[in-house]
Amino acid sequence: MFISGKQNITSQYGHQLKGIISLFFFSLLNRAKRLKIEEHMRTIEVKSWTAIDAEKKEHKEDLLMLLSLLVTNKKPDELPRGFEQFKLFTKLTKAFEKAAESRILILEEDTYKFLRATVEKDIPSIWGTNSNIVNAIEIFMNAKED
Repeated sequence: MFISGKQNITSQYGHQLKGIISLFFFSLLNRAKRLKIEEHMRTIEVKSWTAIDAEKKEHKEDLLMLLSLLVTNKKPDELPRGFEQFKLFTKLTKAFEKAAESRILILEEDTYKFLRATVEKDIPSIWGTNSNIVNAIEIFMNAKED
């Protein structure tokens, strides 16, 4: 293509170049956001065991069941409100569903902190008499940041 003396590459292709640069920086920003989110994750092995109830029936228990029980029984005034609660429960549901299949619980840092605070405040002391529960909770509480 011939460029006249009054036009230069910048003026002719400036809008295209701006678009390409914008797309490039947008791509970098999205990648940085993904990396930032992925940096602050906790990966926890989901331990399970067989328990015997009062009727002498065996059933499976695991860390997910314990955490669900604690969250379900949390006082409403101790939970976030509105959209914050909605986001929290959405994250928990997705993480628990994946962990039920993979046996690995992957939590974002804010979700992990919520569950950890719940365990610290609400865990029944009687659970300390069950070595399976103690081991599962210790693994959860000692989860390292990825």
